[in-house]
Amino acid sequence: MAEDQFSLFDPGSIAPEPTSDPGTYDKIPDTATIPIPPGTYADLGALGEHCSRCYRCDLGHTRTHVVVSRGNPAANIMIVGEGPGQQEDEQGLPFVGKSGQLLEKILG
Repeated sequence: MAEDQFSLFDPGSIAPEPTSDPGTYDKIPDTATIPIPPGTYADLGALGEHCSRCYRCDLGHTRTHVVVSRGNPAANIMIVGEGPGQQEDEQGLPFVGKSGQLLEKILG
């Protein structure tokens, strides 16, 4: 599986060719490159809008809400989650389920 991964931070890294239905890639709303250059999105709202129109993976077809961010966008740290759970999808906010509650206790 590691050979299928690419870095969003290494300009020399190249995204793998799509192996499933290549028609789904036509639904991507723009031609952003990997890595995404700084300044591509004015704010997290613009990123969320882009994500809400993305159907690159099956999650786009089954989600209720796009889960992008919550909290202070100017904070000194950022916590990135692997994928939203059911409660996150229902509320559209990250880390609101049991794991998120545990994370909040740990950070507190």
